Amino acid sequence: MLAAPYARIDKVNSEIVFQALGSAAYPLSFVPEFTLSDGADWADGAEIPAETLTFEEKTSTMKYTVEAASGLTKTWTFRSEIVAQTDNGSTASLTEDQVERLMPETSKIKFQAGTAQLTGATTEFNVSKIGGRINLMIRPVARAMEFPVKATVEVPVHANSALFGAPADNSYTFESYTDTKQFWIVDKISGLAKSWTIALAPELNTDILGLTISAYTSTPGNEVIGVDTDQVEIDHENSRITVPVGRIDGAAIDPKEKINLKLTFALELPEGSTSTVKSSNHTYVTNTATITVKTSNGQQSRNWTLYLKDKNAAASSDTGISNFSYAYTSKDNRMKLYSTSVVADNNSHRITLKITAGPKAFPLTLTNKIMKLSSSGATVVEQQIADYDTPLTFESLTSTKTFTVRAEDGTEQQWTIDLESQATGHKAEITSFLVGKITGGSLTAVKIEPETSRIRMEIEGVPPFYATVSIETSESATVTGLENGILAINNYNHEIPLTVTSQDEEVTKTWTVYVDKPVEVQIDNSDFELWGEFKNINSGTYTIDPTPGAGYGWGTANLTLFNIGVTGTMPVERADGTLAAEMTTSNQNTMLYGYVVASGTLYTGLFNFNLSYITQPRKMTKFGIPYTARPTSFSMEVKYVPGPQMKEATKENNKYVIHDIAGVDKGHIWVELLRWSGNGAIDYDGNSEGSEDITVLGRAELVIDGANNPYKEWSKITLPMVYDPQYADITPTHIAVVMSSSKDGDKFIGAFDSKLSVDHFVINY
Repeated sequence: MLAAPYARIDKVNSEIVFQALGSAAYPLSFVPEFTLSDGADWADGAEIPAETLTFEEKTSTMKYTVEAASGLTKTWTFRSEIVAQTDNGSTASLTEDQVERLMPETSKIKFQAGTAQLTGATTEFNVSKIGGRINLMIRPVARAMEFPVKATVEVPVHANSALFGAPADNSYTFESYTDTKQFWIVDKISGLAKSWTIALAPELNTDILGLTISAYTSTPGNEVIGVDTDQVEIDHENSRITVPVGRIDGAAIDPKEKINLKLTFALELPEGSTSTVKSSNHTYVTNTATITVKTSNGQQSRNWTLYLKDKNAAASSDTGISNFSYAYTSKDNRMKLYSTSVVADNNSHRITLKITAGPKAFPLTLTNKIMKLSSSGATVVEQQIADYDTPLTFESLTSTKTFTVRAEDGTEQQWTIDLESQATGHKAEITSFLVGKITGGSLTAVKIEPETSRIRMEIEGVPPFYATVSIETSESATVTGLENGILAINNYNHEIPLTVTSQDEEVTKTWTVYVDKPVEVQIDNSDFELWGEFKNINSGTYTIDPTPGAGYGWGTANLTLFNIGVTGTMPVERADGTLAAEMTTSNQNTMLYGYVVASGTLYTGLFNFNLSYITQPRKMTKFGIPYTARPTSFSMEVKYVPGPQMKEATKENNKYVIHDIAGVDKGHIWVELLRWSGNGAIDYDGNSEGSEDITVLGRAELVIDGANNPYKEWSKITLPMVYDPQYADITPTHIAVVMSSSKDGDKFIGAFDSKLSVDHFVINY
């Protein structure tokens, strides 16, 4: 049995353990090479190790003595063992260090081949699977890949790991993309080993290798306008295709003449690329068409421009540029650009890229560059600017790039690419932390703790966990410390630091993500004992304490301003001396618009007074606070007393007038679990149909009919949460709890002195 190319030396116990891999069986033979300490040698008169050491069984041992230059001796015991490969049962307890030692150093992989070049390497590693995979993305030296590919592939590993099973000269021959090669990485410390597969994959590029015109038609007719279908030119560097056309009689086509030319064509694309474009339409000879090529995974796309070239026209002197598009990277990916497609200024001959980062985000590198020229006959002289793949790097905000556009007739014009900073942000906050897929456990809650700059994740399961997360920040701040959007969590004590840098790079804050076992989260102050006046909340009007902060707890619409307004929700003392929340319907003076019926309300969220919306209370209310669990129900104590006379405020001559109407008032309580997909803080007024950024995952509701009222005295109720089954796998981002003394109060309908009292609101899990 071929053994591992190393032995584990245990200096404490004076042992050397020779190791073999996987399914090896005894007897085991090893051909060792020993390196002794300076001046040391095998002891005189003692047996020395044979060239080949054979262990007949696991209990077999050998003893050899080494003598130092000083005369001291030490006897070493040689034994053997078979290294266990990692499997589903043993990997659950892998440490972070063990995972690191079983991984190749992907960024340092070396690849040499005569017919292909390496453009990137990725690894697929899952601790719950036996084998790992290395994908080598290759690009042909020619336009198309030819097999077999003979390559030298060097895979570096951790200093405390060893490679086993790779060719001595690291040479491989791949017969196709499906042909794979295998080797092992052995962790010398733990004795674990993991098999790895090397596979080639085509670089997902968006080139066009060929365009074949199968048919064409025009309004003047094919006997008037001709197309040189065999003279199509493809400019790979500038992402453009030129099709020669011309009048049969040799005259130039008037740029204002409608030719209504339609081309039908087939594209030859690299492996792994697609395009749905099969034809183009050109009303005038100056019209261009766009051909979009995408990679099969949808992650890359490239817009090609198809030009018509009038072969009978005089050479053009046009050196104009329509636009410049690109992809970009920056240091730690901290820079954001306003656009990746910039319209050129043909007056100043300048292309200005607007960036949203400061000096620490440089260098900025542009790739996938497409310079769209106004004329099909013009060219960009400098290859670094023109070539789609060649990177273009800016070292600082003051860096500029100058280049020359040469027209078809030889006219030249110098152009400049420069940068303009739009950085204004001065905050480094995390405003949203959404968790997608979790491997190894299930998420029960996520809570952003802005006061301590910590993010708490509650996960049920057995570590390690691997979580895919999406983070939103304040004012385009950038986040570092998150690799490819994945958090690797080793245990419940593991804390992961994330560094958030403000857009202007003046503020840097460290946020800590930590994991706890699930707890039953409750909304603060849900016994409604805390009330007061708070600066910048309800304009200082007495209201419920919104602890832990405005927009994160309970709120009311209480407001008094210029000696007018309402305080519809106030504390009320119960028989045991504790407080509850009591909502009361009353009339409200809107100043310019007369009097309306105003319901008392209590809700989770924020009230923002705006005089322009004085008659549209919902527009001043933002329902919902951050919350990520999926509870079963909600309990509370309630009491309801409807007012004596129903009323409605209607608009007459631009002012509201209150009238008596028939009926009995109704109290209303509802709870919704929400998924907010918009930017920034949640903006929800209770109408999910009016917001494309809100998804209601579940709802609980109670309507108290004052005409048939079972809650005249304090009563304990439980409202079950009814989930929408189509959103069973979606984690909420917010919870909205809304209570009102008059169900239709937002429509200015209700009875004065209707009172809804609530206490001890509890979320049940």
